[in-house]
Amino acid sequence: MLKPRPVSKTADRWDANLVLWTAFLLLLWFDIKGAHSVTWLKALVLVFWGAGAFALARRCGCGAWVAWPVALAGLLALQYVDVTTPSVRQHDVGGHREYIDHLSARLALPGVQQGWETWQPPLYYAAAALWRIPFTHYSFDDPFRPVQFLSATLYLATIALGLPAFRRLHLSGVEAAAALAALALLPGNLFFAARINNDVLLPLLGAGVMLAAAEFVRSGERSWLWWLAALLPAALATKGSSLAIAGGALLLVCWSEWRRSGWLLALQKAYLTGLPAGLWQLSWWIRNTMQTGNPLYVNAALPDYLRIHTPSLQRIFSFDLPAFIGGRFYYDAPMWNSYPTALVTSLLYDEYGMQEYHFQWSLLLRWSCLGMLLVLAAGILVRPRPELKPAWFVCLYLAGCQTAITVAYALQFPFACNQNVRFFAQAFVPFACLFGLGGGHFWQRAGWAGRGALAVIALAALLGLGEVYSRMLF
Repeated sequence: MLKPRPVSKTADRWDANLVLWTAFLLLLWFDIKGAHSVTWLKALVLVFWGAGAFALARRCGCGAWVAWPVALAGLLALQYVDVTTPSVRQHDVGGHREYIDHLSARLALPGVQQGWETWQPPLYYAAAALWRIPFTHYSFDDPFRPVQFLSATLYLATIALGLPAFRRLHLSGVEAAAALAALALLPGNLFFAARINNDVLLPLLGAGVMLAAAEFVRSGERSWLWWLAALLPAALATKGSSLAIAGGALLLVCWSEWRRSGWLLALQKAYLTGLPAGLWQLSWWIRNTMQTGNPLYVNAALPDYLRIHTPSLQRIFSFDLPAFIGGRFYYDAPMWNSYPTALVTSLLYDEYGMQEYHFQWSLLLRWSCLGMLLVLAAGILVRPRPELKPAWFVCLYLAGCQTAITVAYALQFPFACNQNVRFFAQAFVPFACLFGLGGGHFWQRAGWAGRGALAVIALAALLGLGEVYSRMLF
């Protein structure tokens, strides 16, 4: 168990009071500005959320400043879900709504080919259908508004649980704050907070798999295998692409136990841990085969105008810096020809042009994003201090597994819409952890030059994101 480090009570109290008063002043300013109504109920909710975030940071043995990203996530999620209707910045929302309605009305799974998204595994849709039940007596402009509240709750739960998870994995205050900031502030993750599709459940499940696998690799305690035995089938029952992270986690179990006890016990533990996930996946494949003749059936009937004809190697291993820095968005023609360029653009703007917002500091945000990729590269390539090696190795391995299946899917179905960061949802938290480790390398090992570079990147990113969110949310 991670022992909390002593923290100055005076400094901790000062941090908490500063953030709470800052939140009050910001809310009052936005209310006076009149760009978007901020009620006193919202202010009260945010104050309680912020106080809880700071209390959590204190309980984890770090200063309240580490919880700043958690507190800001509450403000962003509340505003984003308030101003985002179920038809704005959604992926195939009609098909996902159809699936949820079918489960609510008939209490049975639809046929694999019955509708637009009905080939998807059912866990998210069942959770959304159950979530709507307590809201049936309330009147909403759209019956799927409560489902957006579920998405916001999952986004906040992932970030709030990330703080104790990162501290349990022995990240320092700077490393944990950087990892939490990557999860809370980047649009590619915030956009999940009002989305109606099965991607929104995956970051939370991926965080659980990462923590359980890292703790088992470090300690060998069997209790973590029980967690994995529950989380892996849940991930597979949410989206088929979780095969990568599930298989990676089982290989980690096998590898770490082999080093401790030999092959026989390693295979036995990996088999028993993966048995529930295997049974689920086998039953789902049998169902697909019976209904479609294909165990891996995917509804990939995409319009031909989205097809990319650029050679695969050129598309996967190129980065169009002039197009990215020049203000291009996801579906602009130059972006299609470069998978990494489209991917990074979707991290900031998703699949949407957003030209109507007329961002003034877009160049600043895009350059800062490239700086953040440099920090991530440091977290991936530089070996951390000894107590962090299990977490570093597990995050690196799980992120690599999810990257491999995502790139393979983009190659198999070369359409522009398949070059989006949302396909990495299961690995959002492992990637954030690696980003936090990279921030720690810059802060602790690179001297004042590294700290200065990190400060410049952070300031540019905050200014750019501040403009994006002020125009979108307030």
